[in-house]
Amino acid sequence: KEAELVRMRRALAELREEMEVVAKENEEKAAGVRRLAAKAEMRAAERVAEEKLSERLSAMQERVDKLASECRALRQREEVAKGHAQGLSEQLVAAEALATRQAGGVNR
Repeated sequence: KEAELVRMRRALAELREEMEVVAKENEEKAAGVRRLAAKAEMRAAERVAEEKLSERLSAMQERVDKLASECRALRQREEVAKGHAQGLSEQLVAAEALATRQAGGVNR
């Protein structure tokens, strides 16, 4: 009986050691799973941030395009106004010349 008890105690001790090893392995696996989950959460957060950034960049690009169109339209209007001003300037010079000639004719 004593030998049987000693053998059972050894078997229990071995089982306890095996359980501790298995528990440690499971703890390491769980830690690995937690690390993977944390990485996955970080990647998901990065994707969300990238999507928001992409949306903001798209909105900014639309604004830039709109401002560029407005700038082109203003430049065109400026060119038209310059042409109109040049025409008026030429008319003014002609009118001044006419007025000078007429004034010269009145003075004679």
